[in-house]
Amino acid sequence: MTTLDVGPTGMAVIAGFGAHAARSRASGGLSVADASWVAPAVSDLLPADYGDLLAMGITDALGVVPGTATDLARLLPLAS
Repeated sequence: MTTLDVGPTGMAVIAGFGAHAARSRASGGLSVADASWVAPAVSDLLPADYGDLLAMGITDALGVVPGTATDLARLLPLAS
């Protein structure tokens, strides 16, 4: 996860689920997505609270980068 440093709250970009999207496309399109992987992927994060975030260090935990068009383009590559 990367967070673009833009006001007033930032913009989180979560990527890296390519294998799941590819499986969904093979099923005939993204509208038939297999979401069975979501719960296991986030189960450790659900009990976390703001105190946990502070303990981890907000910048490191959220992957804060400058909120520039260049960083956004790097995070959201065009699909081919």
